[in-house]
Amino acid sequence: MEYLMFFEHNVSKKYIEMHSIDPEAIVHFLRNKDFRFTAISAYKYRSTDEIEHVYPRRDEEGTWAYKNKGKEHALIISDFLETCSYQDVLEVMVEFKDGCSICYLAGQLWVYYQNKAQIEEDALFVLRSYGFFGAKKIWDFVTQHSHAFPIDPLVGHAAEQITDKELQFILKLALNIEKEHREFDELDAQEERE
Repeated sequence: MEYLMFFEHNVSKKYIEMHSIDPEAIVHFLRNKDFRFTAISAYKYRSTDEIEHVYPRRDEEGTWAYKNKGKEHALIISDFLETCSYQDVLEVMVEFKDGCSICYLAGQLWVYYQNKAQIEEDALFVLRSYGFFGAKKIWDFVTQHSHAFPIDPLVGHAAEQITDKELQFILKLALNIEKEHREFDELDAQEERE
């Protein structure tokens, strides 16, 4: 299991991002939703050199899984989990009928939404499954901002154990990381000009 370290909310682009995270975490966002996989790529079975396009085939579109189709819906989710169990999945793209979408790339998960409430329950479940037992308090704080928060200091904490001081600490860390990224980008741009 990956060690979830960062949780970002981007207000203007309407997405949350989590990393590092396993592709299997996607299934929590599929529950009771109409969706289709538009791309799944993975290393070929027992290989770390060759990448294959697992689903859908290049000449096909992904099959829609409708929540009211019961077993069919469950089978598509099951097939995805089976793929994850025997191949290292690198890329997953999911489209939802409600306008949401998912992009997973090598340990990073972006979940795009129309309304934050569409994904909140599923995101809370994912956070809890990675040991963030104060998930609701973390969600409420992070989604008030547009930063990538290093949330790993909060792993194992229940909501009542997470203090305002700790939340301000992860905010300070997030701002410092952003500052360092900007400085690095400026140095990189300066080197390109020279």
